[in-house]
Amino acid sequence: MTVFSLAEANALIPELRRLISRAQAELGSAYDELKSANDALLNQEWQLRQARIDGITGDTDTETLQRQWQIAADHLTGEKETFGDLRETWVHAIHDRGVLLRDLQRGLVDFPALLGEAEFFYCWVVNEDEITHWHSRKEGFTNRKPLDALHSWDGEPASEESTED
Repeated sequence: MTVFSLAEANALIPELRRLISRAQAELGSAYDELKSANDALLNQEWQLRQARIDGITGDTDTETLQRQWQIAADHLTGEKETFGDLRETWVHAIHDRGVLLRDLQRGLVDFPALLGEAEFFYCWVVNEDEITHWHSRKEGFTNRKPLDALHSWDGEPASEESTED
């Protein structure tokens, strides 16, 4: 496990900001493709059901509609796999920097750190210029505290419940 000083964590922020921004953009595009493929499958499903229920096929026979539905289903499966692979690639690229990516959509990152023997996390969100908060290992984003509070921390979390976000 990489352990960061505050200076080391802050020095990594520009690189993480670029990575997260690129990941969000690429995954946003991949999500749009996934949604489009899902919509196409729903449309094919509707046409096929109409043909089976009402016998309405227009100029297309039921077998052709079934093949078109299968093509749309296969395309959706491929888009799901592409999206999952892309997400996994970006998560690994960010984790390889020694940080814990808690939420890619929000750009929430934790940096493992030590105060004496006590482990804690510097907590950063992509829209912040620098690290200004921290939380214990058993707490999460909702319980993060300003850095000033770190100096008076006794190494024990305020609550025993884990609220990792």
